[in-house]
Amino acid sequence: MKQFSKSVQSIYSVFNWEKKNAEHAKNASVRKTSPIFRNAGFTLSAVIVFLLLSSFQQMPSSTPFDEEDKMMSEPFVQDQTPAGEDMTLLAEGHGKAFYLRLDAPPGDDDFIGQYTLYVKHTPDGSLTPLFQTSPFGKQGTKLKIKKGDKYVEEGIEAIEEIILLSDSKILISGCPDARNIYSYIYDLPTGKIVFLDVYSGYVDTVEEDGRPLIKMSTYAYRPNGGGRYGIYVYFDMDGNKIRQENAPDDEDY
Repeated sequence: MKQFSKSVQSIYSVFNWEKKNAEHAKNASVRKTSPIFRNAGFTLSAVIVFLLLSSFQQMPSSTPFDEEDKMMSEPFVQDQTPAGEDMTLLAEGHGKAFYLRLDAPPGDDDFIGQYTLYVKHTPDGSLTPLFQTSPFGKQGTKLKIKKGDKYVEEGIEAIEEIILLSDSKILISGCPDARNIYSYIYDLPTGKIVFLDVYSGYVDTVEEDGRPLIKMSTYAYRPNGGGRYGIYVYFDMDGNKIRQENAPDDEDY
């Protein structure tokens, strides 16, 4: 292909040499008089340098990403138990372990502090955050919680105890007001949460009619100033109230 092009050019130059020489002379004259052509080499070099510098400035650095990844993983070491004074193991079983990490210590306006609850899958060591508490109106994780027959979007204020109800459900309890214990059933696969309308905490898990029931404790007041008395309330694993009974009088509620 190159040889054919050269032959055509040679024939063209034989028959049009005068015209070609005239055009060449004219073009040479234009290049000599025009500053654009005089500085073409310099201009092209400057453009190339500018484009190279611009591309380097726009290239993202890998350092921030590396630092961010390190910062995200610093509280925990993969495949190892989280360690440190700010981590507390609350419960372990069914191939899982539940840890509470201190995010903000107690202060003058918050005597319980703010925490994040994590679940560790012990077979592979992976650690997953579940939610952050919302004590005293602090911004934490907004959760959809079933209260009665409706769902509300709010946070869980305190976590002090985790009860393993099954391999997929846990009972979360905490006392945010130094008086009442608030309890929730947390379904791990779905993230569904049910608030239990009782205020003295977990007692036991019992079996009735071939199904497990969660026995919770609460209290009520007798009419005419008769004082407070205890009540046992039984829930199924979905948080439905099954029945209740009065607790012994010598129990502390």
